[in-house]
Amino acid sequence: AVVSTQSTGDKSAYLVMLGHLSPTGVDTTTATLDLLTKCQNIQLSPKPNTLDTQQLIEELRKRVSVARNAITAQSSGNIAKEHIAELDNSLAALGAAKRLQWDARERASALAEEQRRETLADQGVLEWITQTATQIKNNTSSVLLLQKDKENLVAEYKKQRGSVDKLKTELQSSISSHTALAEQPNQSETVLQESLANIHKLRDQLKA
Repeated sequence: AVVSTQSTGDKSAYLVMLGHLSPTGVDTTTATLDLLTKCQNIQLSPKPNTLDTQQLIEELRKRVSVARNAITAQSSGNIAKEHIAELDNSLAALGAAKRLQWDARERASALAEEQRRETLADQGVLEWITQTATQIKNNTSSVLLLQKDKENLVAEYKKQRGSVDKLKTELQSSISSHTALAEQPNQSETVLQESLANIHKLRDQLKA
């Protein structure tokens, strides 16, 4: 038989229907399959039973207050045991209600977080964030490579600049030496030509 949760007033349960198929009763099996097919259209939206813990906590606080007032109004030697028991029971119930409320809030928070993740995943936001993070990581790697290339270029430039400065110093020294040789009387023409050739050689190296 099909029992509708709407008709019984129970909205906190799912409906499960099992059909028994018989290999010998063709008509019965066909009828059962027809019934099961129709039951596929049943739509239920069960909801969990909720407890208003805040209202319960307020009521328990009132009971605690009443019990305390009753105990305070009595003399120390005439305090009724039922008032003490009522206070102890109310305090214990109040603590349990507070823990229940806290647990419910934690479950609600976890459920909300899970739903938020599912929503983001459905919208493709998580995928976009993942792609963006990957792109940022790749860009960071590229920047590091560029920084390394820059450092290598700076080092190479300093090396070449040192070689140029050295050539300039040698050229200046050769020019000074050639000038001194040219000013000497009876200086060999061969020596002057070799000195001049060395100057041209240094100039060509600087141009290269």
